[in-house]
Amino acid sequence: MRRSSATAASARSVIEIVTIRPAAVGRAWPVVVPTVLAFVLAVVLGTAGRIQVGIRLDIMCRDGQGRGTYDCATLHSWLTAGTVGEMVVAVAAAAMLVLGLRRPASHRLVAISAWALIPLSLAWVAVTSLLGHSSY
Repeated sequence: MRRSSATAASARSVIEIVTIRPAAVGRAWPVVVPTVLAFVLAVVLGTAGRIQVGIRLDIMCRDGQGRGTYDCATLHSWLTAGTVGEMVVAVAAAAMLVLGLRRPASHRLVAISAWALIPLSLAWVAVTSLLGHSSY
């Protein structure tokens, strides 16, 4: 019996964390826009961007013909690091969105930080791709 009440209490606390007051949403667009943009960019670069860059670099690593002339393990490690980094940026953007909507006093700090995540995401994919390219 205690387990179900503990589960219900934890479910309520999760719902309270994610629940956003309707009055706060109208004034929160300066937080919503950069956090959603940073989240979407990080997810797109972490998935589709990794696939596109990975395919092109893998073909180049294998001498353009698909033959294995180099050991491409380091390349794949850098591409995986790029994907993991982009997912960390996506989680940070989602956390900033929740924080910014739950605490109106932090709107300015969250908005500035979220705008900073966008170039960070672009730089991360560029750096890991270049390091992957230089590894073979």
